[in-house]
Amino acid sequence: MGRRLLRVAFASRASAVLTGSALDDLVAASAARNRQSRLTGVLIRSDEILLQWVEGPPDAVCALMQRVGQDPRHHDPRLLAAGWIDRRRYPHWPMRLLALSLQGHAPSPPMPPDLPDPFAAARAFDEAAVHHLSALRRRSAWNADAVSFAKQLVRGLCEVPGALPGAVPAPVRSRAAFVDDVCAELARGWMTDGWSGADVSLGLMRLYLGLHRMRRCPEPAAPRRSVLILRPSAGTEVVSAMVKADLFRAAGWSVRLALDPGEATLARVLAATGCCPIVIAGGRLALGHGRIEANDFATRLRARCPDRLVVAGGCDAGPLAEWPERLEFLVDVQGTDAEVPVVWPMIAAIASPHRRPFEHRWRLIVP
Repeated sequence: MGRRLLRVAFASRASAVLTGSALDDLVAASAARNRQSRLTGVLIRSDEILLQWVEGPPDAVCALMQRVGQDPRHHDPRLLAAGWIDRRRYPHWPMRLLALSLQGHAPSPPMPPDLPDPFAAARAFDEAAVHHLSALRRRSAWNADAVSFAKQLVRGLCEVPGALPGAVPAPVRSRAAFVDDVCAELARGWMTDGWSGADVSLGLMRLYLGLHRMRRCPEPAAPRRSVLILRPSAGTEVVSAMVKADLFRAAGWSVRLALDPGEATLARVLAATGCCPIVIAGGRLALGHGRIEANDFATRLRARCPDRLVVAGGCDAGPLAEWPERLEFLVDVQGTDAEVPVVWPMIAAIASPHRRPFEHRWRLIVP
């Protein structure tokens, strides 16, 4: 296995001169330099806040962060998260500028008041990833397939579908993106086309049966992280829990999945999974009480397990396909002390390619 990549996310406040064409010039210069250093990422602007994601060879990332700390155009750069990744999230963007909202998505882990809410930052990076993916695939063709397939599900034209439409690529992430499109069409049909709640529920059940008959992702032989996925007892949708489990396993996570756990089962599962993060599977259709139930269940679990990261899913939690990157970012946020300055020259020396590789035994911790 080759050397792993380092991912760093940080926030800063733009100086008064970093507006309009000056910001465009900065991004263009950064992209040109990043191509030479094999770095990729995105720069998000929301009012005066700059939010940046950089990924690539660890020594090149550390050298860039050292320059950022000395750049007067970035006021008070603060580290949000840093950690090892196995694949790039923005492989075709040496650097891209996007204007996105950083509105908070409470509740969230406590953060210094001058930093973006980590859930808002995670959602912004999700949106950027959607922009990146949309530029690479034939989105209109995918969407047309999703619209047609949703209608077939509701009308019962595919009672027990053996697979999703052939236009959908095999990778799990592509399958997740297609499921998102189908669920969005089911929700739209319920709201505008007169489909009944029973029609949509049957459509979701047929979608679940089709997914269930597809090849599932096995547990990784050597998992690098673990996650517990729970579906609340009052939840009516299992599709998102199934897709999330496949996504995490494909990304190298060990997954424990519990559907409708009673109190005794929940207590055993929580004890057996230690301190790994918890994802609550919420509905993807924004209909009924599924989203409210997921958020309420997450709130109760946070009170019960104050030392564990608990994240509620659902249609307002971002794209299904981005869940492994989203959770990994939030886990790294919790493990980062934003008040402690990072000595980037020291980290760069540790990560230098001239040293003996040992990154498989080292997870970045802010000194």
